[in-house]
Amino acid sequence: MKTVLRWPMKRTHTLQAVAMLAIASACARDRSDTRAVTMEVDSAGIRIITSAETEVGLARWSVNDSPTVTIGLADGDPAYQFFRIGGLTRLDSGQIVVANGGTNEVRFYSSDGLHQATAGGPGEGLGEYNGMRGLWRLEGDSILVEDALNGRMHLYVADGRLVRSWPLMELRQYVTPPPVGRFDDGRWLVQTSRSIGEPPDPIVFIGLLVAYSLDSAADTLAEVPGGPAYWEQVENYVRRLPAPFATSIHVAMSSDRVFAGNGASFEVRVLDSHGQTQALWRLDSPPRSVTAADIAADKAALLDLMRTDDQRRQLERTYNLVPMPEVMPAYSKLLVDRTGWLWVEEYYAAGDPHREYIVFSADGRPAARVLLPPEFDVRQVGDDFILGIWLDEATGVEYVRQYGLERSSAAG
Repeated sequence: MKTVLRWPMKRTHTLQAVAMLAIASACARDRSDTRAVTMEVDSAGIRIITSAETEVGLARWSVNDSPTVTIGLADGDPAYQFFRIGGLTRLDSGQIVVANGGTNEVRFYSSDGLHQATAGGPGEGLGEYNGMRGLWRLEGDSILVEDALNGRMHLYVADGRLVRSWPLMELRQYVTPPPVGRFDDGRWLVQTSRSIGEPPDPIVFIGLLVAYSLDSAADTLAEVPGGPAYWEQVENYVRRLPAPFATSIHVAMSSDRVFAGNGASFEVRVLDSHGQTQALWRLDSPPRSVTAADIAADKAALLDLMRTDDQRRQLERTYNLVPMPEVMPAYSKLLVDRTGWLWVEEYYAAGDPHREYIVFSADGRPAARVLLPPEFDVRQVGDDFILGIWLDEATGVEYVRQYGLERSSAAG
């Protein structure tokens, strides 16, 4: 059994002097020599790369104002109506595949958004779903879709044909979580969790990064500190309370590296496929204080989403019972693009329609900032496009949108 790797203490013993890190970028147009980047190596041999937060020289990549492809309807043909999209991807052909959790269907669309085929549907038979929860693109434009409650994986080819199904592995007492992704050697990475403490007292979640394959046992690679959870005793049961501005576990991966963190500071841990920590990528960014105005705006935005008086009363109780943190998390999502570069979504509060990413090149240097269209949740980044879900706040209808992406040269 592999020894579990835990996050080391913040204090490190520097083995070499802090020096300017001059690393050739994989893409010369994103190179910048005007931002201070330092490197130190701790006693475990982990490279700590720290970048100063500055706009000087940082490229501003642009996203088109209008989408190049939009798929979705509020009314009309059911093949274009979405609800609880569980995953989506664009294939090399330009085809777009969507896992629509609301109907337990896998839908295939042409590069210009025309419906081509539908697979799946609710049920327990071969190719049917009970709790569709995720979709992943594999080699050769094949598509893997998780059938969570039936405990299966379904593999499709690009024309919508089901070619294989197999049972999921059970991981401890948990329902098998959806994969984060797959390594080059065929193993899957999943994220489960354990907790410290017992309700109704506050608890802290710890993320477990677990690798497995169909012919090998599960192997815990690393543990990731998570965030707090709070509870309220209600008669004979406890109710979990939302925790505003709380840190949580974020994981993303390429075919041979894992990126993980909790946003407590602007630090991302880089691990190899066996769970060994290779580097810490840090941005020297001062934390944002949580003010009374922030709390009021956050509560107001969430109250607007509540549909019943009981939901509103529960939300009011949450803000009265849960301790508010002094600072906001540094980030709220990690995403790896097709080139292996890491996109880090800066934390945004409820009610803020815009999401902004800082993109790190493969060597750990910040390369660009990208401002996304309002209410757009990016799920895939290609060389010249981004694909994701846009929610119409007025109607609650989900749409699949693709925008053009221009990876422009560094500013200044």
